Amino acid sequence: MTMRTLNLLAASVLGLGALMSTSAFAQPKAQRAAAPVECGANSDPAACRKEAAAARAAARSGALTQGDFKANALARCEVVPPADRDTCRRRVESGQSSGSVEAGGTLTELREQVPAKQP
Repeated sequence: MTMRTLNLLAASVLGLGALMSTSAFAQPKAQRAAAPVECGANSDPAACRKEAAAARAAARSGALTQGDFKANALARCEVVPPADRDTCRRRVESGQSSGSVEAGGTLTELREQVPAKQP
């Protein structure tokens, strides 16, 4: 797997984490009330609104921890091809992160030297 592929994979995995950040739930009350909750076509709108409110409450109370985000990131490594799964886990555990959610997302990369294939 090339460095470019690893970086793209890291960006997509962590982009998902950015969506789940607590700042996404930290909206002013008036804005939340005015904003429609997007539900699936087959979803009960009342249940959808209740779930969204519960997620905001969990974010406000601090129930969402970094451990939750890390566990989610490690779980996403399970869908990576087996040959790259260990690298994915090491990137989550010890990769170098840069950027911020406020700036559009974070990127975590893991640099490793891989010998070139002999012709």
